[in-house]
Amino acid sequence: MQLILAGTGTEWLGDKQVPISPGMFVVIPPNTAHGGFTGGPFRLYTVKTPPQDPADYHMTP
Repeated sequence: MQLILAGTGTEWLGDKQVPISPGMFVVIPPNTAHGGFTGGPFRLYTVKTPPQDPADYHMTP
């Protein structure tokens, strides 16, 4: 889950680009590739439950 605190732009969620802006709450479904913010800089608060395994980072094409 992410709460966008500052910045506007887009974020990749799966195969879609989603617009983000301050005040938005983004829920990322389990096993969904995500990232690649555009338009930054951004400030956000992220909650990961259960906690993410430090080895669980994968680059996507």
